[in-house]
Amino acid sequence: MAAFSEIADDLADAYGDLLNIDSSTLSDGFLRNAENLNLMKQATEGNIDAYDELASRAAEDILIHIENDGNNELNGLADEYTTLKNYIESNNIQVGAEIDDAGVIAACQSIADQAFAMAGNVQEAVNMANAAYSAMGYDVQLDTVTE
Repeated sequence: MAAFSEIADDLADAYGDLLNIDSSTLSDGFLRNAENLNLMKQATEGNIDAYDELASRAAEDILIHIENDGNNELNGLADEYTTLKNYIESNNIQVGAEIDDAGVIAACQSIADQAFAMAGNVQEAVNMANAAYSAMGYDVQLDTVTE
């Protein structure tokens, strides 16, 4: 029988592929959670609500474990993630809807600002902000520009 670590690697890869996230950031607790496995099954069958719930759980798991790894500088990112998540969830956004995106843009800017305030250098800040967006399932790639 395969060791849990082998199964966990395969499972993490499956979550990473499905959610478009860095699978190495998911905790063992997330991987062992039967509800998450059920949500993944439903999501692969086309259930959008299950996908959204699984993506939310994955992002929360990643941010919680970033904090618990002793990297206290990232605590602010978890707060900013929660703000952005709450904004998105509290606005029923439909295809073709006109929205006031100021709240989303402000939360995204706040995540970047937090990263820059905590980082030792610009590249570290860019990496931290990219990691936070990736944890939320967003394909954002900030980079530095020399002027």
